[in-house]
Amino acid sequence: MNYDVLDERPDLGILIERKKFMSGLAAVQVIANDEVDQRLVAINALGDSGFSIAMNGLQNSANFGLSKKLAAEIIDALHSADSDLEEIG
Repeated sequence: MNYDVLDERPDLGILIERKKFMSGLAAVQVIANDEVDQRLVAINALGDSGFSIAMNGLQNSANFGLSKKLAAEIIDALHSADSDLEEIG
């Protein structure tokens, strides 16, 4: 459920960034669409900042460690709020 400028706009789209001192920046995209009898939520880890990558010794490469951790925290919060939440992907 990736949002593209050619697609329909989502019902709700959020960009969440977390900046921590000495570990850099992580970014996560959250997209929600209401269907007939359910709400679909996609959580996409967008990656970490260059500073975070350099600190991990992976210069000139992509790193998703911090953003995957942030995405997992969002999923845990959703599970806490709705015990009937179903993961499909």
